[in-house]
Amino acid sequence: MQNGSAPGRSVPIQLVCKGADPLRQTNAGKNGAFYLKVERDDFNRVARSLSATTMDAGDGGLAGACGIQASLAGYESNTIDLGSFTIGKDLKLPPLILKPKTR
Repeated sequence: MQNGSAPGRSVPIQLVCKGADPLRQTNAGKNGAFYLKVERDDFNRVARSLSATTMDAGDGGLAGACGIQASLAGYESNTIDLGSFTIGKDLKLPPLILKPKTR
């Protein structure tokens, strides 16, 4: 959440790509933690995202135009751009932050 707390409920994590409907990839638990399956290229960049059931979420060429974001009614999320993200040695993504939607 915007204040640094956990959401306190399960939150879907979606793959968002230009020109396509969002696709649920996984869920964050009540504590805010989630796991995202991805394939890496030789430079430790995300080559493609895989759904929780390990099926291809789309053609490998889409990774550059895709990101992930949290989806919770009444809130908006930042987006992690998978096309420019380099996977570090700690294998962690930056945080997804939910804040109340502004009208």
